[in-house]
Amino acid sequence: MVSNFRTPVATGVVLAVLVGGGAHTAWRDHEATVARSFQILHDMAEIVEHQGHGTISGAEAALSNIVGMVARAGGPEAVRDRTHWEEMNRMVSHVGGRLSTFVFDEVGNSVLETAEFPARAVNVADRDYFHAAKRGESLHVGAAIVTRTGSGIAFTITKPLRDAEGRFIGAVSVGLDTEHVTDALNHLNFGMAPSIGIFRPDGGIVAYVPDMEKHVGQSVADGALMKNELPKAPSGSFRLTSVMDGKGKLAAYTTMRDYGLVAFAAIEEDVVLAPWRERALAVALETLAGVAISLAALAWGLTGRRRADRAQARLIEATTEAEKIQFELQQARHDQLTGLPGRAMFLNLARAMQEEGHASGAAAAVMYIDLDGFKAVNDRFGHDRGDEVLRSAARAIRAGLRHGDLAGRLGGDEFAVLVIAPPRAVRGLAASIAERIVAQVAAIGMGVGCSVGIALSMDAGVRPTDLLHRADEAMYRAKKGGKGRYAFDDGSPVEDVAAADGHAAV
Repeated sequence: MVSNFRTPVATGVVLAVLVGGGAHTAWRDHEATVARSFQILHDMAEIVEHQGHGTISGAEAALSNIVGMVARAGGPEAVRDRTHWEEMNRMVSHVGGRLSTFVFDEVGNSVLETAEFPARAVNVADRDYFHAAKRGESLHVGAAIVTRTGSGIAFTITKPLRDAEGRFIGAVSVGLDTEHVTDALNHLNFGMAPSIGIFRPDGGIVAYVPDMEKHVGQSVADGALMKNELPKAPSGSFRLTSVMDGKGKLAAYTTMRDYGLVAFAAIEEDVVLAPWRERALAVALETLAGVAISLAALAWGLTGRRRADRAQARLIEATTEAEKIQFELQQARHDQLTGLPGRAMFLNLARAMQEEGHASGAAAAVMYIDLDGFKAVNDRFGHDRGDEVLRSAARAIRAGLRHGDLAGRLGGDEFAVLVIAPPRAVRGLAASIAERIVAQVAAIGMGVGCSVGIALSMDAGVRPTDLLHRADEAMYRAKKGGKGRYAFDDGSPVEDVAAADGHAAV
């Protein structure tokens, strides 16, 4: 009797262990898959925010220069000549994604534009961005529109023009390609077909992929992001049914510093969970097989162990794949210590900036910066003080750059800088920036300084990695020359910053 009782009890225990274990494994895998996906989406949104912020801040600086040019000339009507046209083109040459830049008079008629001289007859009095300038907005980032000059889909950055008494006399506006602020992720193979967007606080669409042409003039004001999530926190992750295509998605967002725009990334939930469903089905089939074997032979221990091992192996495989994606993103993200782009992201952004610069006839300068005396700080004061020196060096390097220049941390105590400028000016500009960086890093104290190697390129076919290698070799020449100096890769004499006469300020 005891034996007859034990058999069904043992069978029940085996079935409960197998079914419960399989269900628990599948549930844990589901939760881990969703959590990893939200983290990846958050990283994507941060990359889009960085790309968008850099583009808009560069455009804002260029527009401020044009406003100053118009003021010095005496108003919009005074800048119709070729001299001012050439000056305006120089001012916007470094702006990434630029399509065309206009100066408009007080009634919205075009006075000057970068694409053609003389300017085409265009009137924008009915455009929202012109009304915003007329209302007094100091800087207006407009939703995407179809341009009237045939240059495609663009979003606008606009500043008003005012006379000495503060009266509105016109506006200056640059149209930026919407794809420029969403293509940072195109260089990284995530294999997830994400939806990427930048939205105005009122829901207007500044940029979006995929199918931007289908969404021009639309708004996401009634979607879950604007109505529910953004009022609660400036960044976060959530599930939604997209107002763009009606599909269920996992999403993350972050608010763009300085401009209040919202950077957004989403992936269809079915795409995220498809690999998990395959793994869950495999676990279910293995569990059923275990149940069948248990019922037939009551091989409790062997079958349970075999099922558990297989499920664990699949979970480990899935975790390894996710960690690989996470590693690629970690390489693309900002360096956590200094806030600068890491090596991979620096090279991706540098390549895009170099191609844009060469398309407009500009040249590139890459600087390789290595700290002098850093190891002694680490050895004497410890890694915490060393980390503070690295943060101070990053701030010093950024302070020596112009709007639109790119800085990154390559690793350890090594940094890099990319500068885009006209061919005739690029060498002197690079030297001036290198002098400032050497001087400002030396001001950190504690015996820390830096040596800088500079490589120049007039050819769009030269990759940033090749320029970085040449700049690295030039940096070692600077170190051999006595440190606290800079050197070009063409073999010219090493420049001692302390003894240099200096170059003109940028």
